[in-house]
Amino acid sequence: MLRLGELLVQLGHLTEEQVEEILAAQRQGGRPFGYLAEKLFGLSVQDIEGAWARQYEMLTGTVDLRKERIDREVGSLVSRRQAWQFGIVPLRRHGSELFVGTTVEHLPRAVRFVTWHIDEPVSFLVATMESLESMLHKHYDLPGMSLKRSRVTGLAG
Repeated sequence: MLRLGELLVQLGHLTEEQVEEILAAQRQGGRPFGYLAEKLFGLSVQDIEGAWARQYEMLTGTVDLRKERIDREVGSLVSRRQAWQFGIVPLRRHGSELFVGTTVEHLPRAVRFVTWHIDEPVSFLVATMESLESMLHKHYDLPGMSLKRSRVTGLAG
């Protein structure tokens, strides 16, 4: 799996020399890689979160939410507005863990929302955009809403 620095180089946000400089600073001060990339080279939080989300997707893979088992009882954990705004669909519980579907584009916002609003352990399944939108319409329909439109209006991603 690619490390965050390698991914930031692939995405054109850093050079290999900058990654080495960050790693040296990290060895000295123990700060997180993303924090140092932001402070030393002016990367945006969005660039770092986007690379982290891609890294997570590489680790977990992508699923089609339309093929996932949905427990209706977890659907009430979020409102229709929250589901669309944060690009999430609660799927089911397995043991003490809640599984939530989202896309790589929505993952950083989804993590922030879930951290503040759902008081239980959560695992994310990274989905295709089409399958997330299909499930949002099926379980949290807001007439006229689309993920493309919600990104334009600042509601997602």
